[in-house]
Amino acid sequence: MSTLDQRPRRRRRTLARILGLPVAVLLVLGMAPPRPAQADLGLSFPVAVITVSSTYERVGTVHTFDGTASFGLELSQIQAWSWDFGDGTTASTATAGHAYSTPGLHTAVLTVTDQFGVTGTDSVLIATWDYPTAVLAATPATTGPAPLTVAFDASASTGAGWPLQSFGWAFGDGGTATGATASHTYPTPGQYVASLSISNQLGWGSSAFQTINVTEPMAPPRRLVATSPRRGVVRLTWANRMTTIHQTEIQRCSGARCTAFATVALVPSTATTHRDAGLRSGATLRYRIKVTDIAGTVGLSGVVSVKVR
Repeated sequence: MSTLDQRPRRRRRTLARILGLPVAVLLVLGMAPPRPAQADLGLSFPVAVITVSSTYERVGTVHTFDGTASFGLELSQIQAWSWDFGDGTTASTATAGHAYSTPGLHTAVLTVTDQFGVTGTDSVLIATWDYPTAVLAATPATTGPAPLTVAFDASASTGAGWPLQSFGWAFGDGGTATGATASHTYPTPGQYVASLSISNQLGWGSSAFQTINVTEPMAPPRRLVATSPRRGVVRLTWANRMTTIHQTEIQRCSGARCTAFATVALVPSTATTHRDAGLRSGATLRYRIKVTDIAGTVGLSGVVSVKVR
């Protein structure tokens, strides 16, 4: 037996003589002498501890992960921190910020390593959520003459990681429906805003909108009359024949036979009169009215001439 192997036995004998007890009694009482320091490494290991700013946030919110509370037992001293955020991204600092891009449950794991290469781990569950996305499709067209039948489809909508639970439709003319798909006929010309409202299993909701233009045949204003009631002023009057006019422009050119009309005023689509002032006395002017309906179709009234007083 080597000298090194004999050391524990000699220590027990020495301790037995001091206490006046047999060596066998010391062994039974667990009073064996301390082992060498290198033999205590079995009690030395790192302990990982995670602190996180929040475990429940909307997608895109930055979570602050902190591993500085981690510690080493006995001789262990932490040398490295390694994060796995559960979505394919990692970090190697004691603290780290991370934002999740998808809703759901994510397990973040911290691994700490000490000077002996021994590791310790801790984990935390992060829940992320987001609003559903409402997607409204309208076919075969969102613009057309009355009566216009439109098929609505919300099947491309997503629930942000949770099943969609409800679909509600409002067609803008008082009509409503439920379900992922719906059909509606617009009998009267006009501009309507159809809306879709959805909600997922958690109760989170979202909406989408679509403008529906139900047109009528183009019928520009008629009975356009131009007078000059006072010096430098021209007064126009006309009659509208449509309810789906989006924009009305007053156009003018100078000269008895002029054709280069330019827009000099925009008036409400329901207007039937206009006052054009600040004109040169004695000038001969020509006027017309340009209208654009909700579908973008343009119409022009007849042309009238007037001499400014």
